[in-house]
Amino acid sequence: MNRTNAFFLAALILSTSACGGTVDVDPGEGGSDDPGTTTGTSVTSTSTSSSSAGAGGGGGEGGGEPLPSEVCQRLQSVFITGMALVDASGDGVWSPGELAHFEVTLWNYSNEGNFDYPGVEISSEHPYAQPTMGSSNHLFGLEPDGQATLSFELYAQDFVPEGEVVFLDAKVVSLVEPCEPTDYAYTVVSLEAPLPVD
Repeated sequence: MNRTNAFFLAALILSTSACGGTVDVDPGEGGSDDPGTTTGTSVTSTSTSSSSAGAGGGGGEGGGEPLPSEVCQRLQSVFITGMALVDASGDGVWSPGELAHFEVTLWNYSNEGNFDYPGVEISSEHPYAQPTMGSSNHLFGLEPDGQATLSFELYAQDFVPEGEVVFLDAKVVSLVEPCEPTDYAYTVVSLEAPLPVD
């Protein structure tokens, strides 16, 4: 590396350090000794926010995106393996004015237990067919290769027309901290039509 490139890198490191970021320099192969070029040198700047630092995130290889926290990494092994909607009357049809139980089964596909309060958060895109007792439900934990079913109660208002379509989404979450959704699933239900079979 010649003196011009060394000066350029030193100035870049100083300017980035003042901004609270980190710089990783990879000299690469075939770097040029020409003072007017920086061929073969790649510079990555990553700023660190207090929220990602507090969440346990660390820099990945080469100073790229921060790694997910340990909680979020463990949550990546929890998947939705089944969803079922069971109407209150038991006739297999969700009718306007009727409660329904939405059951979501989780599976910990890991050889380690997950005790970060894994759970499910659901949402309904229909304004008059919504959860009655909260949209999230959590477990204390899941043993290695363990499964558990979480239940939600949904109510379709009695004035909802027959044949209305309800989209129900479910995503895997942790009560300990917010993570990017690692797994999600959805089902489509039509009121006064036979419920989908899981």
